[in-house]
Amino acid sequence: MDQGNIVRATDSAGIVVITQTQPISAVSTLPQESLALVRTAMKVGSVPVEALTQDGAFSIARGTLTLFNNEITQANGTIQLKSTFPNTDEALWPGQYVEIRMQQEIVNGALTVPSAALERGQDGYYVYVAGQDGKVALRTIEVGQIADGRAIVKSGLASGELVVTSGSYRLEPGTQVSIESASPASNDPAGKP
Repeated sequence: MDQGNIVRATDSAGIVVITQTQPISAVSTLPQESLALVRTAMKVGSVPVEALTQDGAFSIARGTLTLFNNEITQANGTIQLKSTFPNTDEALWPGQYVEIRMQQEIVNGALTVPSAALERGQDGYYVYVAGQDGKVALRTIEVGQIADGRAIVKSGLASGELVVTSGSYRLEPGTQVSIESASPASNDPAGKP
């Protein structure tokens, strides 16, 4: 008998690879600094995740965070996460590269500004605020999460104030500006970003 075609339990290569596509799981990593937020989110309940195209432009599937690894990878200071997606439409495929977005917390009534308004200086983030007289003032702000073109402002700005979103590289405090379309800082009831 030819021993070359026999597969044994100790063989490293089998005849076929069985891959499950419904549901399907994805493994991703986060910096170790995010571990506390992930643990807190999982204690509250199911943590929603979204699989996006490689460039992050389009949503492919929605699922939930299943678990996180019990140790931090020392080589790069990251923690591995496993997310599961129903994948009934088979939009996700084994071996496919996707970007994973995870909802760590919901911030209700957050004050947000377009991320295009943010400038970064030696003291952190700042924005230019247009006053009633049309002159701008530099305002240092504390920023929270930045996502989907919006930034949460933790302090330094009030709801309804007008911020400059373009051309700020030409500005300095006291510069006269014209307002083309008002987009005031807003309290976003949806809790975005």
